Amino acid sequence: MFGRSLLPCRKLSLRCDNSRGFQSRTIHKERLDELIKPIQDEDEKMKMLRSSVFNAPMSKLFGLSLHFNNERNAVVHLPYNPNLVNLSGTIHGGAFMSLLDIAAWYTAAAHRKEAGWIATGNLSVNFLHAPKETDVYAIGNVLKSGKRQSVVEASIFAPDGTLCCHGGKIPIHWLINVKWEHSSDCLPKINQKLRHKLSHSRARNLLSVL
Repeated sequence: MFGRSLLPCRKLSLRCDNSRGFQSRTIHKERLDELIKPIQDEDEKMKMLRSSVFNAPMSKLFGLSLHFNNERNAVVHLPYNPNLVNLSGTIHGGAFMSLLDIAAWYTAAAHRKEAGWIATGNLSVNFLHAPKETDVYAIGNVLKSGKRQSVVEASIFAPDGTLCCHGGKIPIHWLINVKWEHSSDCLPKINQKLRHKLSHSRARNLLSVL
């Protein structure tokens, strides 16, 4: 038997109006504009992360773009795409979950001093509003940043400030950590450690079935 949800839809924890969360499914347009406003002094790490999104095939398929706001949180912009709607004409929930995952992933990466390779542990979503023929914005927010795991939440808003869906307490696991220096120095180190980790993982999997 399942109990009542501990996360009522009207008491989400994304810090929009105050540190304890907001009580409405809609935020003021001015507040949304503030949340999605790009940071002016973007550092090299943010530039590297942003360029990795542009080069991803999925981003080209969806037509999405990513930037960071003044709080170093990722903002994913999805222009209206008729190929991503369901039979009722609203944006498909699977597309929403992809946006939440991307916003959480890149928010966690931007808030870490180290560089590395990370992976989303799981994703639980509350669908609150089904928008039609409109752009949407996914915004991440770090709840806790640890040595091996960051906990992030992400929400998707319509341009008028309506909250469309929310993903709370998303665990982002740090599989590989390297000291952040320069992108040209970090990327080879990450790739080398990733290949080493994968080779050991495959060896363990092989031994487990022998």
